Amino acid sequence: MTSGSSSAPRVPVLPEDWRCEVTEGLARVLASRAFSGSERSRAFLAYVVAETLAGRGERLSERTVGRRGLQGGDAAGGRQDSSVRVRATRVRRYLDAYYQGEGAADPIRIGLPAGSYVPTFERVPVLRRRGQGHEPAVLVMLFDSVGEGAAPAATAVSEALAGRLAGFPGLRVLGPATSRSADAAQLGRQLGARFVVQGSVLRVGDSMRLSARVTDAESGEIIWAVADSLAQEPGDLWALADEWIAATAGELGDYAGILLARPNAGSPGMGGLESAARLAFYRYIIEGTNASLLEAREKLGRALADESTVCAATTLAMYANAVAVPVAYGLSEDPEADLIVAETAAREALSLDRRNAHAHLELGTVALARGQWAVAIERARAGASLGAGHPTLMATAGVLMSAAGAWDEGVQLTREALRLNPAHPGHQHSLLALDRILAGDDAVALAEAGLIHSPDVCWGPFYRSLALAGLGYLEEARTEFAAALAIEPAQDDGPLAVLRGYVNFTEDQIAVLEARIALIRSSTREMPLDHDPELTGRSSPRLRTARRS
Repeated sequence: MTSGSSSAPRVPVLPEDWRCEVTEGLARVLASRAFSGSERSRAFLAYVVAETLAGRGERLSERTVGRRGLQGGDAAGGRQDSSVRVRATRVRRYLDAYYQGEGAADPIRIGLPAGSYVPTFERVPVLRRRGQGHEPAVLVMLFDSVGEGAAPAATAVSEALAGRLAGFPGLRVLGPATSRSADAAQLGRQLGARFVVQGSVLRVGDSMRLSARVTDAESGEIIWAVADSLAQEPGDLWALADEWIAATAGELGDYAGILLARPNAGSPGMGGLESAARLAFYRYIIEGTNASLLEAREKLGRALADESTVCAATTLAMYANAVAVPVAYGLSEDPEADLIVAETAAREALSLDRRNAHAHLELGTVALARGQWAVAIERARAGASLGAGHPTLMATAGVLMSAAGAWDEGVQLTREALRLNPAHPGHQHSLLALDRILAGDDAVALAEAGLIHSPDVCWGPFYRSLALAGLGYLEEARTEFAAALAIEPAQDDGPLAVLRGYVNFTEDQIAVLEARIALIRSSTREMPLDHDPELTGRSSPRLRTARRS
């Protein structure tokens, strides 16, 4: 397009939620090898993208780009216009080189159509997305359809499921794909996918039946399947389908989900250390034991220390978690030094990916350990927003919020996380058990605590003891409390001492917990209530610092 053209350039309508992604994509392009040798090409591209994002794309022409983008000045004329055309050709060539090489995995692509200076922005279809080579890949097949109106629904469900899975760290997603081959596992192997997701949509009137299954492409084994019938008013049916998609994605792509924790036989060589470290972290999320936590820390540290391993932002965030959490649990030999290490790793993760939800959460964990309640809540909310739909990250955010003082908000978020992945490890029920104890709902608290099974962690027996005491079963409560003390003696105050070290309890919440422990101990001859200053309201300085008014 020349400066004298009478037709206005066609300006793309950019959705609001794309702006950050386009800006991040531009930064990657400008920092690439393809553009590193040409400052004028970098200036050209930065100018036309910035003008388009600012809503002034219709003003872009050879004359305006030459004057402002290439700093040609108001006197620039035909010679400058010719220079702009040459520069635009080079920019198009550099963009092609970038996206064919180091930018092949970029989720947003910036284009510059021939004859125009208005850039275009395209989200790369899921089938073309690529993550790190050692991350397990999952191929989503286009769902089968049965019944009138089922075909568009099947397409929508397949695309939505693939899109949600693509947002889970640690997975590469391909699809939705169609194939005439009856052997989807074979197609998965051909495309380098470890897992294949297939499903169907059955429409009968105002009802819909959705089913899905996952096949391990290496063995041909079906490792997971689900089927649900949805029946509601027509206007609510798609809302229910969206909930089904979110829950299915949560069960599959979560850190404690179906896909990630399975060892990937196809990941030798580059990234082997990182893959092993991530598997250790997934085991810790599933088991919730101190032993698995320390193992994850050791393996993640080894991967990061290996100079041949270029670790992703998610791995750095995992390491930050594995270093910071032991501080809260009293497992650290040098708490402040470990918090500095965790904070450094989390900030490095954000420098690689500023939208990394896990990294925000780990900065929140560091803040929590330091008693910076407001910072912890702010980081937890950011992590929950960026990690929406990821059960582990949502549950982590919930624990952070509750511990920092936003109690009800955190509990609600944790409940939502467990709704998305009902098979989430039992230790995630700790917060819910404590919440019900504080609310006086001991029957439900006992049921929640009964789901906590981590042999070297005290929370299961501790919360069971408090709930049993509230229900009047004092002998059973003493047995469970003794089991908790055996795991976490903490100067005879047991797990409560650990909680007081990092939870921003209210005075009323502390009073409920102390009363329950008093009820348990007052019926024993070894620890009469009137000889225990901690249970008569005389608080230690440490207890006062952990409370909020």
